[in-house]
This record gives sequence, C-alpha cells and structure tokens, in this order.
Amino acid sequence: IVPGRICYRTSATASENNCQVISMKKCANKELYYLKKSHNANYAICVETDVCSMVEGTPLDDTWRLTGTPQAAAGLDNFAIGWYRVTIGNERLAHTREEARCGARYQGWMTLGRHPAQSEGTVNTQVCYDTGNGAESNCKKAQVVNCGGHYLYHLEPASTHYGVCVDSSEDNICHNYEELSEEWRSVEYTATTSNTDAALPSGWYRFTVGMGIMPTTCPEIRSGGGVYPAWAEDLVIPAVEEGIQPFRVYWAVSAGNCKWQNKEAYVKNCGDFPVYWLPNQGHGATTYTVQADVCDASQYTVLDDARRLAWKPATDRQMDNALPKGWYRFANGLQKINEECVPDNYGGTYNPGWMEGGHPTEIGQEVDRYVFFRAGANCKERNRVIKVRNCGSFYLYRLVPTDGNRGYTVAADPCGIEPRQFEEEDRSEYSRESRNLNDNGLQEGWYQFATGNRVMAKTAPQPGSCGTPRPSWLDGEDPSVGDGVVTRRVCAVNGINPCDWQREIRVRNCGNDRMMYYFTSSPPVANSRYCVDDSMDDICRQATTLNDQWRGSNQPGTGKTDRNLASGWYKFAAHGRKMANYPVENNHCGSNYPLYMNSEHVARGTCASVQVTQVHAINNWTWRSGIMTECQCMNGDYIYYHDSALNLLDHPGTYCVEEEPCNTQDIFTDDRRSPWYNTNVGMNDHTRGATWVALRTGLRTMPHFVPEVYSCGSRYPAWYDGEMPTEVGQTRRDGRYCFATSTTAPCSHPRPAQVKKCPGGHYVYHILPTASSEYGYCSDSDVCDVASEEWGREENHRLRYTSVDGYYGSTRHADNALPNSWFRITTGLGRLATSCPGYMSCGTTQPGWMQGEHPTAAERVVDRTVCFVTGIQDACCGAQQQIKVVNCQRNGNQFYLYKLYRTSNVRGYCVAENPEEVCRIPENNLQVLTDQRHGTGHYHDSGFRADYQSYPIPKWSHVSVYSRRFITYPPVQYFCGAAYPGWVKDPEPGPNEGVVETLSCYRESMSNEECRQPMPLKMANCNGRMRYLYAPPAAGDRKMCVEEDICQAASHTVYDGETWRLAYTTTDETNIRSDYRKMEISPYRGWFRFTGTGHNRITEIQQEWKSCGVTYPGWMTEPHPSAEEGVVLRTIAITHNTNYQWKSTQIYVKNCGDFVVSTQST
Repeated sequence: IVPGRICYRTSATASENNCQVISMKKCANKELYYLKKSHNANYAICVETDVCSMVEGTPLDDTWRLTGTPQAAAGLDNFAIGWYRVTIGNERLAHTREEARCGARYQGWMTLGRHPAQSEGTVNTQVCYDTGNGAESNCKKAQVVNCGGHYLYHLEPASTHYGVCVDSSEDNICHNYEELSEEWRSVEYTATTSNTDAALPSGWYRFTVGMGIMPTTCPEIRSGGGVYPAWAEDLVIPAVEEGIQPFRVYWAVSAGNCKWQNKEAYVKNCGDFPVYWLPNQGHGATTYTVQADVCDASQYTVLDDARRLAWKPATDRQMDNALPKGWYRFANGLQKINEECVPDNYGGTYNPGWMEGGHPTEIGQEVDRYVFFRAGANCKERNRVIKVRNCGSFYLYRLVPTDGNRGYTVAADPCGIEPRQFEEEDRSEYSRESRNLNDNGLQEGWYQFATGNRVMAKTAPQPGSCGTPRPSWLDGEDPSVGDGVVTRRVCAVNGINPCDWQREIRVRNCGNDRMMYYFTSSPPVANSRYCVDDSMDDICRQATTLNDQWRGSNQPGTGKTDRNLASGWYKFAAHGRKMANYPVENNHCGSNYPLYMNSEHVARGTCASVQVTQVHAINNWTWRSGIMTECQCMNGDYIYYHDSALNLLDHPGTYCVEEEPCNTQDIFTDDRRSPWYNTNVGMNDHTRGATWVALRTGLRTMPHFVPEVYSCGSRYPAWYDGEMPTEVGQTRRDGRYCFATSTTAPCSHPRPAQVKKCPGGHYVYHILPTASSEYGYCSDSDVCDVASEEWGREENHRLRYTSVDGYYGSTRHADNALPNSWFRITTGLGRLATSCPGYMSCGTTQPGWMQGEHPTAAERVVDRTVCFVTGIQDACCGAQQQIKVVNCQRNGNQFYLYKLYRTSNVRGYCVAENPEEVCRIPENNLQVLTDQRHGTGHYHDSGFRADYQSYPIPKWSHVSVYSRRFITYPPVQYFCGAAYPGWVKDPEPGPNEGVVETLSCYRESMSNEECRQPMPLKMANCNGRMRYLYAPPAAGDRKMCVEEDICQAASHTVYDGETWRLAYTTTDETNIRSDYRKMEISPYRGWFRFTGTGHNRITEIQQEWKSCGVTYPGWMTEPHPSAEEGVVLRTIAITHNTNYQWKSTQIYVKNCGDFVVSTQST
C-alpha cells in the first residue's frame, strides 16, 4: 500500500487544486484506491481510458492550414473544445515554429517539439501562436495521443486571427483542393449571366474545365457565366520548383473598366495542372473564369468561302459587316488570314483586309493583332483589333464585324490565278528598236512575261535596251518553286550606274515555266520599263561583220572614218577580232583620231557598258569618251552596239581593233635603262606614243622597287607598281608606272599600266608618253653584276665585338667620306650587324646597324633602314639612314651587297661578328686587372688611381684577383678603393652565351643606388672566365668593383683582446681610448671584427657616458643580422651625459657564421 494524491482542476489555467491524500494498492489484475469524499458536489474523479478506441476525432481538414497557404487566407481556430484528427497534409499538427507556415494571421504549433510514441499514451502539451515577433504567445493547453496509424489531439479554441497549422509540404496543396468544374466558367461562355461566386469561400481550387488556367487578358463583361468575370493581368504559371507565387485578380465591369476591384491570389504549379488560392469576393455578380480551349472544334466556326482568297480578283463580292463576333478558322487557301496588302476588289470584297504583326509562333499562344483594310492606294484606311491563337496545326481568329464594304481575306498562293501578260517582243534586254517606251501607270497586280526566256532580266541591260533609256531588271536570283512568294529588288539603269533607282517587288515561281511578278506600280523611276531575259544568240548571228585590216592598232592612219556607220550590232573579223582595250597612238587604226575601249573585255555570255575613248595627240590619249555596249557571244565572238548618235565620231575617227602585242611591239635594248646605271643621259620617253614594248636588256622586266633619282639613264626613273600576270596570254591592267622624283616622292605622275605574259615566258608592257623629257622607263638588271667596293681585313675596325678603336678618341673612325656606292663585306660574318651594338662599338662613336632581316635570293633588292646608336642609354636608333640590300648568288657562293651612303663625322657602319671571337683573343693580348684594392672589402684609398688613369687605352681585359669578375649589383659607397665604386648593370652571361653589351655604373651617394656616369661595357663568359671591354669615365675616384668574400681573413681587420671595449665598464679617465680617424690609415680594409673581447660583437644595449674605455661610447640600435641576410646597414648611437643618442652614424654588418664583421665609421 502506497500513499498518493487526488487533485481537482477547477479552471482552464489551474492544474492542481484542492488535493486529497489517498492510498493505492496494485493487485494481480487490478488497482485499488482508498478514496475520500470530495470537497464539492461539482468535483469528480476521472478514469483513464483508451482514447483511440473510444474517440474517432472531429476531422481537421481546413486547407488554409496547409504549408504555403498565404496568411491572407485569415484562417482561425473557431472550433469547440474536444478531440480532433488531422486529415490533410501529413495528418498531424505542426510541432515546431518552422513547420507553422499556413494561412492564418497568427500561426500556431504544438510546443512539444515532437509527436509521442504509441507507448507513451496521452501526453500533455500546448498549442502556441506567433503574433509577429517569433515568440510563443496566447498558448492553450492541449493533449496528443499516438493511435498507431494516426494522432488525436485535444484542442481548445483560440482568439480571432489565431490558427494552428498542419505539418505538410507545399506539395500537399496539390492533393487538397476543391474542383471548379462548371462549364459556364469559360470566358467564351455567354449563354447565361445568372451565376455568381459571392459565397465561394477563400481556399485552394483547381479548374477542371476549359484550359484549366485563368485568363490573362480582360474578358468581355457578361461572359464566364456571370456579369463581372475575373481575370489575372500579371499571372504567370510558375515552374514546379518555384512553389507558390502571388498574383492579383481583377473583375471587369464594363468595356472600359477591366479593373473594377482587385485582390491578391496565389498559384502553384502541380506539374500537370495549376491550383489557385482564390479569395472570397463577396459581390453577387462576380465569377471566377477559366480560359476556353478555343482550339476545340466546338468553339469555332469554319470559313471556307473561295471568294476570300487574297490574290483572286473579286467578281461576286462579300462583306463582313454582319459577321458575328466569335472564333473562326480558315479552311481554304493557305488556311490563315492574309498578311499582305492586296489591291481593291481582291479577296472577294471591295476593301480587302490584311493582318499586320505576324502569327504567334508557340502552340497555345494568343496575341492581339490589327487587321487593316485597303481603300485605293491607302493600305491602312481602317482597322479592327482581332485575337489570333496558335492551335498547332492551324490558327484561330476571333473576328469582329467590319465597316461597310470591308472583308477579311485568306492568304493564298498566286499560282492559282491568271496573271496579266507582258507579250511585247521589244522588252528583250538586247532589243534596241524603240527608245521611248515605258511602264508608267502600270496597273497593280501579278504579271508574267510571255516572250524571251519568260523571266525578268537578271543583269543590268544597257541604256536604250528593252525599248527604254532606263531599263529595269531584277537584282537577285529567281526563287525556286518551294520558296513561295519572295521579295526581290528591281533596279533601273541610269547611264553607267546599273542601279540608280530601286524598288522591292514580290516574285513567285509557279513551276512549269511560270515565273510571276507582283508589281504595285510603275518601275522604280518614271520612263523606265521592265525587261525580259533573252538569249544573245540571235544578235550574235545577226551582227554585221567589219573585216577592215586598217583597223589594227599598229596600222597607220589613212583618213578613214566611222562617222557614217549605221546604228546596229557589229563584230570585227580582222586581227584580234575585238576592240583594242588600251590607248593607241594618234594617226593609227586608219584614222587621225582612233577610238579604243578603256575597259576590261566582258566574260563569255555577258554584256556590259564599256567606255570608249578617242585619242587626239601623242600626249592626249583621253581626249573624249562615251559609252557603248560590248557582248561576248558563247562562240567567243565579241559584238558591239554602235550608236550613230555617238558624238565621238564628229571628228574623223574609227574603232580600233586589237593586234596581238606579243607579236607586234617596240623593243628596248639600251643597257643604260638599268636602275643601277646612275647617270642621266637624257633617256627621253616623253615623245614616244602609246605603244607596247618588249624589254631586251637586263632581266627583261621593269623594276618592282623604287629606283634612285638619276638612274635608268634619266633623271626621274620609272618602276612598275603592281602584280605580274602568271599565265601565258593573261594581261594585268591593275598596275601603274610610278616615277621616282625624290626620296619622299616615289610615285610622281603615275601612268596606267598593262602587262601581258607572252609565249616563252617573256612580258610586253603597254606604256604611255611620260610627263616630260626628264622621265624615262627602266629595265631591271641584276645588281650583283654591278662593280662594288670590298671591305676585307683592312676594315676589321668595323667588327662589332673585337674592335676597340671606338673606345679611344685617337683611334675612332667615321664614314663621312664614304662614297655613295655598293659594298661587299668579306670580313667578320660578311654582313652588316642586325641588332643594336653598344655605344662606341665597331670602331666609331655612333655605330650603325641594319633594322630587319636580310633579303632572300627571291626578294632581290630591298630597302632597309640603318640605325645609329647616338647615346650610351636608350638610343639604339637615334638617327637613321636608308640603304639598299641585295642577296647575290654567284658560282655557288652567296653574299650581300649594300648600297651605302656617307654619314656624319661621328658615325660608321658596323660589321656583324661571331661573338666567339672574343674568347679567341690570345691571353697575352688581354689587359689584366691585378690591384686588390678593387675588392669589395677595400675602403676608399686616396692613393688609388681612377680606372681611366690606370687603363688609358681600353682593351679586352680579365680580372686576376678575388672572384675574377666584376660585381653586378650596386656596391657600398667608398669601397673597392674608390669614392664612387662601379658595377656592371646587367647579369653576366653563362659560359659561351655570347657577348653581352651593357653599361658600367658608378655609385655616387650612400642613399641612392642609381646608375651614375654610365659607360659602354661588353662582357663575355669564356668557359667560366669573364672578359670585359669597357671605357672608364674620365672622372676621378671611379673604379670597378671585384667580388670579394669579406669573411675571408685577408679581407678584414681583426681587433684582438681589446678588453677596454667591454660594455658596462667605467672608463679610466687617465687612459681614454678612441676610434677617431682609423679609416685614414692606408690601406684600410674597412671591414673588421673583434676577438678575445666579451661576445666579440658590438653591444646592442645603450651604454652610459664615460664607459667602454671612451668618453662617448657607441652602441648598435638594431639587432645583428642572420647569416642569410648578408650585408645590412645598422645605426651606431653615441652617448653624451644622459643623451643616449646624442649623435649617430651608420655602419655595414655581415654575419660570417662564427663571427661578425663590420665597417667602422669615422
């Protein structure tokens, strides 16, 4: 028997009141209680029962309790106290704050934080609410029991705006919604307007009719089953992963008011369908609507009236002013509304309609479009707004009634109509029978050519063709049958301009030799006419033959004239059988003033307008010009249309026929026409008439480079600027003859050039008279055969590396007396240097080197620039001189010739040299640097002469002390025995890496490591042994530094056993010591160390006045360096009385491992 208590709950907030002590006994199959009478008649003892077997639980199935439902749903717990069972979502209450996300203003959850196991029985907990700050508020007592397959909850009602949430995911919404399945909800439904959603509660809904989605455009009022239909302006169905998204619902109340009221709603994509959370609107005349599936055959009307075909002329007209508003499908033609403006009285109506803006491209897409109606020339006289929907295999149109005589038309293929015909023979592109015909005022419509090749001409006809001075032609290819109706450009010819005016037309290839053209009006310009493509075979056969031998371009003038030649097509049967297309000399071709063609000949099967020019005198070969037509027939014959009105024949003139220039030409044989012949002998080509010439001297071609003035036997020589023909019989007309009148004017008074390649590979040139008697044509020759001067061993002072003459004033050379001539180099590498040498190299002060590569044998003579090094630094090209270079091959030997010119008195040309020659200089020819005071451990020695005094004549040298090499970093000032020690600016090369041209530098300040007094220096690594060539500056106390290991005993002074230096010792004032002026002892090493005294290093602790054996003791203010730090700068402070940094000085310190060395200051 054990004691216990019975307590009574007297209020919702009290858990224990009026308790009584009882006794309890547990027996084999029962429990016994010793009870007392209760204190009040309203008190009763409860017996524990199996809630799961006794209570079914009221369903808790409000969809606003699901996760993701917007708070705007305003759900609340207005239920009665009792047992409840959740039947939506995961079928249990949310038991954490994070799970409580549902459609209540203040969202609630069970605070137990978990759901109990079945064995736990009934568990006490609370339901609390978040009022906006994330904290638990307005908590209510609750109980929960696990019934195995479900949970039961004992809940109490909460205040207004409070609602407990169900544990769920947003996906549960896709299984907990109401269906809206009424047919009247379709926006196309107008049968009744008596329906309403005034009583529809807020919640999740799915439309199961129509398209299943709300409309996104304003519906018409009194549709969707009610008076005021709803729609969603900004509704976009989200992706599944985007969850719940908001949008706004509007209600249309009139044609001008689509946004009478609006409320926030929500949408979720459930994969196969969307669901909507719709708010209650409350107005008795509003309905929620759904988009209709207008692609369903039951939703539209089929229009298949053949009169609507757009390109069909109207005979029995129809109007759509009484057409009922609704959805329509076109079932004939191209089964879609017409999108082109067609003429009045087409498409079965007076004023045909056409749609602008194109059809929607995505299936299901619906767009608004304008339909315009044509009246007269105005394609947009009236309009209507329609809707267009893409139904996949067809389009639907929501049409509205039109005004008056207007109707909708169907897109159609023009191949189904009978076009108007062009049957005039004189429309041929070759016809010239009439001159003043035109298509002005042409009626709009489809046309077909019934003559010629039955298609429009596709190349520009000549002016006067097709019976008009301004023929029109198609600028583009004919479409194929499968291309449908295409747009093409029509051009109208104006003189030599083939497309001075343009206009777009439509073209349709209907197959079976039917090419149709839609002309909206006249051709691109007034007084023009459309031309038909035709074959030139007929006119080639009908052309009149002119077989006059006197027409040859080399035949003399005999007073002939073509003034009386009748207009018509002609062909030539003499000589080359085509007009000469090069200038001819006057008094040739049988007349005084011959005419030649100043254009390329046309290709086979084509025609073109060509320029015809008349010669007046030797120096006037472009006197007058005009236009005629040339055609080349398929058999190769050339035909020409002669117009008797051509004003060129006012003076006695004849058409000139080409004679083969490879067979008949003048000959140049004078060797003085060579560009290397530099004497003016008056080679006069000014009075020579236009003619073809063959060169029988030199290389038998004109030079392709700019000759020098006063060459080729004339003052101003000519050269050919252009490409040469590569095939026999080919003529190049795109080049020019240039005349060099100065170095800055390489192409003065140019003349047009023609060059032809003849059988055997030689060339003939068509030349014209020159500008004056001082101008002459050149014949190229091989400069390698020209006499040249030779630079051999006697010019070794020009060698780039081994020459030292440029470093010493009395031995320097210059090329100021050099003749302007060709030179061959036989010393060094046999060529000029092509990279920048050092200042004072190559035996001169400012050496010259050639920019660019040497030419190949195929390049022959090239122009190059020689740069002169005008300063010690950054002056590799301070001055320039133009030269010429040629690559020569003779008797199996290759060499270069240079056309060089005299220089100033401080410049000379530099000869390339193998850098290995430096290492081949014998040891006994080298200068040796032996003074140990050059070492980096030696302090300034005033008795040590400057380098310019020790080595007055520069030579290649090597170093025999210490490391045997100059240092390549800034040294410490006042070392190397100099006040201004020197170093090499650039790193030294590796063994046999050639010669490095750099500078020697000198340090002139302790605080500045800049390179001062730079001078040229060369260095080479000869199998590990360095050699140097340098010119010391003519200034005192400047000496080059040699690397010295100051840790070596020979490179520093040892102060041994000076115990008076010990820190903290009081100075014996009868024996005061000092380091004053120790550096003035010559030769002073500069570096020192201590032995046998304390720690053998300068103290780093401040010292008292009159200590360390001196009056003013010095101590180092920073730590000593590590061995890895090398030489460092440190400060020594001097104590005076109580001022521990009375004075200071700097020293250098190096850690040598077992000891430290320092430099001492004065």
